[in-house]
Amino acid sequence: MRLPILTRFRSAGCLALAAIILPAPLYAATFNPLVGFGLSSVDPTGNGERYPGEVVIGDLAGTTDGLGNYKYLGTSNLERGMAYNPTTGNLLVLSRLGDPNVEKSFRILDGMTGADKGFVDFNGTNVTGGTFTRNMVGVADDGAIYMANLTTDASSSPFKIYRWDSETDPEPSLVYSGAPLAGARLGDSFDVIGSGSDTRLVAGYGNSPSVPGNNGFAIFDTTDGGLSFTATNVSIPSTDTNAGDFRLGITFTDSDTILGRGDGSVSGDATRVVDVSGGMGTLIDSFLTDGTTLRLLDYALIDGRP
Repeated sequence: MRLPILTRFRSAGCLALAAIILPAPLYAATFNPLVGFGLSSVDPTGNGERYPGEVVIGDLAGTTDGLGNYKYLGTSNLERGMAYNPTTGNLLVLSRLGDPNVEKSFRILDGMTGADKGFVDFNGTNVTGGTFTRNMVGVADDGAIYMANLTTDASSSPFKIYRWDSETDPEPSLVYSGAPLAGARLGDSFDVIGSGSDTRLVAGYGNSPSVPGNNGFAIFDTTDGGLSFTATNVSIPSTDTNAGDFRLGITFTDSDTILGRGDGSVSGDATRVVDVSGGMGTLIDSFLTDGTTLRLLDYALIDGRP
């Protein structure tokens, strides 16, 4: 049986889309570019990628700069947050590049073509605080959208999470503001699982500044359908994981199991697998990837296999 599934990833400022085709349950998945994604005058076939500055056929008017370049995707690292909306099939890309109107910087791209369809709206004056007021995004199973800031010290500048009901919601609400771990850096990694009152969020700590406990991560839970969240600092024995091991990549395999990845400077290429129970984390596995530049994006079961 052949089971196609779409996966989206970002590398060096480029958005890419591939189709995974499973020839049979015993074989590893293979990746093929999604033909038609990124269709443009430069790329008349659409090779599954959208390049920095590239204008794609179907882009909304007003999304180019004065030189004819798409202004929300560049060559630096100003587009750190990207998520797939399972209720619309769209890609959501959070950019700090280009438009002086901050409220237009959260772009909606067609998941099949990559064309810009508009933006998730917010008033820049209502999204404040942090080293970056907006950095990472995630989407729950019910289409609720969550955006996190980046703080280098959650005690002096709180970690914040905002929520939209949907892509058409005119304004986000602040659903969390605080410091799960005093003094910690938060917001480089972020993930969402579940929906409604079963929604759970996670964010990894950075290794700098050095504070006790920054070898773990924070979990955020809700009892009111996502209107507000409480934070739990998840502690892991310092002999099991290193500071910042969850900073540059984090995802759920289920609501109580976390995969994390640091920058490779301390833990090499190791990805951590941690089981969560309340405020305690237990390291249940570590495994290597092909290189220090690879980062976790998301977890999925394909034909029953992770």
